Amino acid sequence: MQDFINMAVSQLGINEGQAKSATGGVLGMLQGQMGGGDFQKLVGMLPGAQELLKGATGGGTAAESGGGIGGALGGLLGGGSGSGLAGMVSGLLGGDKGGGVNQLLGLLGNSGLSGDKAGGFLKLFLDYVGGKGGGDLLKGVLGNADLAKLLG
Repeated sequence: MQDFINMAVSQLGINEGQAKSATGGVLGMLQGQMGGGDFQKLVGMLPGAQELLKGATGGGTAAESGGGIGGALGGLLGGGSGSGLAGMVSGLLGGDKGGGVNQLLGLLGNSGLSGDKAGGFLKLFLDYVGGKGGGDLLKGVLGNADLAKLLG
């Protein structure tokens, strides 16, 4: 995963700590959304993912983060009401029942990613996972929509 971290730092202009934190957080959220077998297959395709996940979960799951910065980030991205990035992610994660999209926005915000960087980070992450052969595993979480195209 270090190659992804380097790519995120270079392409998005974020620091390595932000990239690692956001990546670990997204992996933690995926772990909570995917079946254990599928998640283990995904982690097997992404060398170093387990270490990032451990670093991100510290005192709880990464998917538990939210509030404050996440709420502000949610507003920047269009909220969870069906508009903007948040609405797209919400729809792809099965609708926002106060959880999924808010958790995702919260963890990206808590990682220090501003609203203008969060969408680029998600697109880059999904492209990277797809390039490693994990795209089909994510379809179960994201539905049949191609999030990378929506974010493009």
